[in-house]
Amino acid sequence: MRNLIFRLMVIALIPVIACTSAPETAEIPESTDGLCQLWIDAWNARDAVAIEACFANDALLITDTVYSGIDAIRSGFIERATPYFQNLTCSKLYESISGSMAYHAGKYDHEWIVNDSTVTKASGYYTMVWKKSDDNTWKLAVFQTN
Repeated sequence: MRNLIFRLMVIALIPVIACTSAPETAEIPESTDGLCQLWIDAWNARDAVAIEACFANDALLITDTVYSGIDAIRSGFIERATPYFQNLTCSKLYESISGSMAYHAGKYDHEWIVNDSTVTKASGYYTMVWKKSDDNTWKLAVFQTN
């Protein structure tokens, strides 16, 4: 009988123990808006260095092609798109922040520019997954767009 009571107590405590985590020492943002604004400002300034700084070294960028790692993202996407990208706006549809991860999804609009003239306007949806790096800065781990 004692064994049964002990087992029931252990089973009852499992959810409490499993849901208890160590306190975070770094600040967790209340919203992903500031992180997304860094992204928007970098693209609208056509600042390839600032865009690259948003990404973690091991990030994934998923468009019609998958780019894995900052070198592939820089050469395959940032350097190719930066000269033609202008007037990016993003509208958040959903976000979730927990510990060292933050998720932000929304709708974007921007213009493609060639020779200082708008060639076309583009719009679609995006998903950003941010992670807190070892130096307590937030970096994009995954960026997906259609």
